[in-house]
Amino acid sequence: NLVNSAATVNLTIGTNPGGGTLSGTTSAAAVAGVATFSTLSINNTGIGYTLDAASIGLTGGTSAAFNIIVGAPSQIVFNVQPTNTTAGASITPSVTVEVRDASNNLISTDNGTLITLSIGVNPGSGTLSGTVTQATVNGVATFPGLSINKTGVGYTLIAAAGGFSNVSSSAFDITAAAPDHIAFLQQPTNTTAGASISPAVTVQILDAFDNVVTTSSANVTVAIGTNPGGGTLSGTATVAAVNGVAAFSNLSIDKVGVGYTLTANTAGLAGITSSAFNITAGAAAQLVIVQQPTDTIAGAGISPAITVQILDAFGNLVTSSAANVTLAINANPGGGTLSGTATVAAVNGVATFSG
Repeated sequence: NLVNSAATVNLTIGTNPGGGTLSGTTSAAAVAGVATFSTLSINNTGIGYTLDAASIGLTGGTSAAFNIIVGAPSQIVFNVQPTNTTAGASITPSVTVEVRDASNNLISTDNGTLITLSIGVNPGSGTLSGTVTQATVNGVATFPGLSINKTGVGYTLIAAAGGFSNVSSSAFDITAAAPDHIAFLQQPTNTTAGASISPAVTVQILDAFDNVVTTSSANVTVAIGTNPGGGTLSGTATVAAVNGVAAFSNLSIDKVGVGYTLTANTAGLAGITSSAFNITAGAAAQLVIVQQPTDTIAGAGISPAITVQILDAFGNLVTSSAANVTLAINANPGGGTLSGTATVAAVNGVATFSG
């Protein structure tokens, strides 16, 4: 018989096939022997739930079994998040996105909802490759074969589907693939003979997607390729890469020339050639009589004309020089006097004494 009681009754889940949580007001005072619970809900689907009722001093009761079924589609959620991967390689395991209700239950009856992935945060300016739009099967869209071509720390993916708010994945990183080729980062520049090429020539070790292989410490060797001046390359020509970059800080070439190139090589990868550059003469350092004086009749002009070149320390003609050069008799076995114009301004580094 119903007792006119105001006792407090507490409800809890008894059988819990879905691992659900009971929400709402689970404790209520009876009114005329009846406790009413108007806001109860369970968040996880399951077949055969029961509720247990308890009140101090009274024998507890168990409800009849009931089911919690999935709600209406409410959201899309990354189930398998993207993982750290090398550039160009498939993200493994395959990324999956699920259609779920407001309580985060999979809508297993959902088939054919089109979900599209794109890059969200893009620290390496990468491109997402693979099939980026997939239809759900039993509520799940699976994306095999996705890849990104550029390295970066903290990429994210965005999932979008009609009727749902976009959702972002957790962050992941793309690292460089295996070494594939080398490239000049800092090309050689025009330089004077004997001076260090500045800024320092640098060579990068790259993967197939032009990412620097920062794990590489391979030796890189440079040499003269095109050699228009017959020059010699000085300095440290073999350097171990640091974080995938080999820097050559003290290279120099001793002979002038227009259109020099350097080659770079490392074991296992194809060699490369730099862009062209020029070596010009250094500062004037010495004089050389090129056309020596010849036996001549007294008082006659010495012919061919004596010429004197202005050279740098490496024997290169200083074509920019217009310095005055003066001749005088050195050994004078006949007590002779030198006549004619004995001081001449050089033209393109050459002083000519025609009289």
